[in-house]
Amino acid sequence: MKSQLYVAGLIAAVATFVSSCSGENDSSRRRKFAGKRGASEMTTIDVEAASTSRDSGLSLAGDTVQSMKLKVSCTGIAEEVIEQSQFDLPVGATNCLAKLVSMKIGDKTYVEPATGSGFSHYLKNDTGVLVNQADEKDKIYLKVKSQLPSPLTADASVQYVYSAVTQFDSVDATSAPSYSDSTSVGIAAPKIKVSGASLDKEGELHILVSCTSTAGFEGTGLSNLKCDGVDVAKIKFAIGVQDEGQISQARLAEISKGALAVNQFKKPSVYNLEDKFIHLKFGKPSSKATHAFVASITEGNKSSYAFGFIRMGGNITTAAFDCPEQGAQANFIQVGVQLDKNLGRWRDTSNCWVWMRPVTTAVLSKDRFDKCPRVQNGDTESQLTLPFLTEMKAAYDRKIHELAKGAAPALGEDLADETFWLAGGRVFNMKDGSHRELNEIKKNEVHKVLCVIKKD
Repeated sequence: MKSQLYVAGLIAAVATFVSSCSGENDSSRRRKFAGKRGASEMTTIDVEAASTSRDSGLSLAGDTVQSMKLKVSCTGIAEEVIEQSQFDLPVGATNCLAKLVSMKIGDKTYVEPATGSGFSHYLKNDTGVLVNQADEKDKIYLKVKSQLPSPLTADASVQYVYSAVTQFDSVDATSAPSYSDSTSVGIAAPKIKVSGASLDKEGELHILVSCTSTAGFEGTGLSNLKCDGVDVAKIKFAIGVQDEGQISQARLAEISKGALAVNQFKKPSVYNLEDKFIHLKFGKPSSKATHAFVASITEGNKSSYAFGFIRMGGNITTAAFDCPEQGAQANFIQVGVQLDKNLGRWRDTSNCWVWMRPVTTAVLSKDRFDKCPRVQNGDTESQLTLPFLTEMKAAYDRKIHELAKGAAPALGEDLADETFWLAGGRVFNMKDGSHRELNEIKKNEVHKVLCVIKKD
């Protein structure tokens, strides 16, 4: 099913709101709501909003939000307008809501339309819209990512995401591999088969590849990955339109030289250590016709091929991975390696979120989202994005800076010594778990990025 797409100019501006007072993290400056019967246990609520989609060249990610307004209330606690990124509420309070009603980006102030914002309950996944008070045709679309639970817990937070796009089209068509075969011309054919495939919402083809030898793929990265003793880096993967059935040697060679070839992993490719498959990302196929997937090896004037077929209109065949019980697992487990850059992916066993450092260089605020790529996770394409403050703090408390680091492929030997951009434009210091607000960040500062895939 496709949804309507509205684009007024994609906004990837990152929003967090700051008060006019410096040092708003000081508990003496936070707004404190009184609980029933003098409840003594209070918790600090952090509110952050960001456009976490990877938008186009129209991105305004460097434009932070000068101010935001929310209407905060709970059962027994009267609604009040708050303009701080943190405020205190009593633990155990019920039916608490933080309703975003206004936000200022640059010189534009977005407010609720005269006809209403469209939010029905302000709970998770509820959507609404704000309009530029000077031009009602200029709209910001909002979605509640996280709302306050009822009853209120001590670790609660509020998260909004926004964009100038209401919703992206989705592609339901997926491909189903039927079988694989091989032909040998002078040297042994690679022991490769397709274990799953899908189309992402951009229409690009993703293929999961397994090694059919008894041991499967062996190794941890492109520098040492082998299939039945053959260096995987020597295998070329390609697709081409082809009816099912036997294929001539000439046609296999033609497909291998085609435009939709993944040559030496120059496009982002990931090796999944746990399940021993390679995820290859191709471009957008020219048609929905059946395609042949070809793996080839060439040595001198000799070549060999393994091939299978990809049907573009089949049912979903690669189910999303389930999150296993935590049990006695370590807090963070390395689950994959991006082969072109030899960078690791680490899963938090508490929620199955996957963390990754796609680059290890420091970048400007406006560039931070662009460094988080799209990846395939089962049958679903996922956008790696930047964490919110509460999410980064939770990973820090679970010792990501101690457990998920080291020489490549990993998150980096210097992980515990770096500062990282947050989704809302704030900066997190991995040395001590502290953060800085927007009004504390100077122009042209550069910091690292630590990206995450979130499993809802």
